[in-house]
Amino acid sequence: MIKSGAFRIHPQEIEDVIIEMPGVVECAVVGMPDEIMGEIIKSFVVLRSDVCLNNKDILQYCKKNLPEYKLPRVVEFIESFPKTISGKIKMYVLK
Repeated sequence: MIKSGAFRIHPQEIEDVIIEMPGVVECAVVGMPDEIMGEIIKSFVVLRSDVCLNNKDILQYCKKNLPEYKLPRVVEFIESFPKTISGKIKMYVLK
């Protein structure tokens, strides 16, 4: 659960929207500390090797499909996620 201002946001809702984008392989959303809001939304995205998307593309897609308070403030592209032996994303490493 991400606590941003007066809102409580489930990361899965944002991940589900971003993963719908063509070329996105995996996505993880975390709350990052923020002095004013408590937490801000940060998304980590893994793209297919033949796809070229940027932060603006991700944010525009999110604006069409999410309310303003659920928009990621930061988008970071990474090669792969740190995972456990069972294949789950190590969210604590991303924070």
